[in-house]
Amino acid sequence: MTSVNQIVTDEEISDQLRLALEAFPKLVDDAGEVMEGIKGVTDGIQRVANEAEQNLRFLKGLTEPLGEQGTDIVTSLGSSANRLDSVLKELEVFAKVLNTGEGSLGQFVHNPELYNRLNSAAANIEEISYRLEPILDDVRVISDKLARNPGRLATGALFQKSGLK
Repeated sequence: MTSVNQIVTDEEISDQLRLALEAFPKLVDDAGEVMEGIKGVTDGIQRVANEAEQNLRFLKGLTEPLGEQGTDIVTSLGSSANRLDSVLKELEVFAKVLNTGEGSLGQFVHNPELYNRLNSAAANIEEISYRLEPILDDVRVISDKLARNPGRLATGALFQKSGLK
């Protein structure tokens, strides 16, 4: 009791004890706020952890089939790369031949006389087909008449009425 009496009767200790007791409710409130803040942080960490776990499950769903078929995929990619390389090499050879003027296509590209001759031949074919059109129409009429009445050929009536000789 003497020790308690000394603490209580000592004015400086008594003032400090009183201040400490007055500050105690604020300390409890602050501790509660800190605990709530910690709870908020832990809740946030838990949400992040849950989302990370969900993302890992999703990635696992994607990577498992790739892992199972990985050898086939790599083999297929390698084969495709080889085919692409082969096509590119052939394209390179084709471009070189075309640029040197060798072969028919190279001549066509590099020889304007050949182009002009082919263009002239195409124009001649177009003119001939235009001139043949009426003749073919007459042949159709004649063949139709012969198909309907084959005896007309023997009598000569086919050519007399059509004006053809």
